[in-house]
Parts: sequence; structure tokens; C-alpha cells
Amino acid sequence: MLAHIDEAETGVMQFQKRKTFWEVLTSEKYFKWTLLTPLLAVLIVFTLIPMVYCLFHSTQESTLVGETVFLGWDNYRTVLHDSAFWVSLGNTFHILVLCLAGELVLGMGIALMLNREFRGQNTYEDFASSPF
Repeated sequence: MLAHIDEAETGVMQFQKRKTFWEVLTSEKYFKWTLLTPLLAVLIVFTLIPMVYCLFHSTQESTLVGETVFLGWDNYRTVLHDSAFWVSLGNTFHILVLCLAGELVLGMGIALMLNREFRGQNTYEDFASSPF
């Protein structure tokens, strides 16, 4: 398909072949979006939609049988005023900090040990980089 282009300097009308859809997708300008689109679609389907679904249902009071009743933010207000919630949140934070610190120290120590030359290093690297 042809598209016409006016050249202001010469006043001559030129025709240039219009790119096909595949040429546009694989062009350097749009190729990154061609690769990112499936990832973004999967992220939307498996993260964003369930998060909105959970947020909606967290504002409802429901049972297995019967209608749901809209409560608004009452469920959140109840949880934020519960002392057990704050204790469990503090415990979660402590575990998070301890695990991250331990994993960082352990991982850095192993990396420093394996960065040195030792007998069987090639065999270890083969096993460590194998996909199983």
C-alpha cells in the first residue's frame, strides 16, 4: 500500500511504501513493546485482576449461602484496631529482617568462598549452572 508524502522544499509529491504490521512490530522502535506485551498481559491477568477482586470482596460481608452485604471500610477499621494484628505484623517484620540479613550474609560468604581457585571448581560450576 502506498502513502503519499509532501516535500515542502521541492513541492514534488513522493510516494513511499507503507510498512506492514509485521515490519512495524519488528522495527527497532517498537520491538521492545512487542516483547513486553505478552508479559504485561500475563501480569494484568494474574496480579492486577485478582488484587481488584480481593479488594472488592474485602469490603463485603458474605457467607457461603445468601447475599453479600456491603460494609465499606469497616473490615479494615476492625483489623486496624485489633492488637493481635499489630503483634503479628511486628513478628512478620522481625522475621523479614532476620531472614534477609541471614540470607545476605550466607550468600555473600558462599560467593566469596567460591570465588577462589579450588580443586573441582569446574565440576561445581557445571552442577551449579545446570537446569535441574
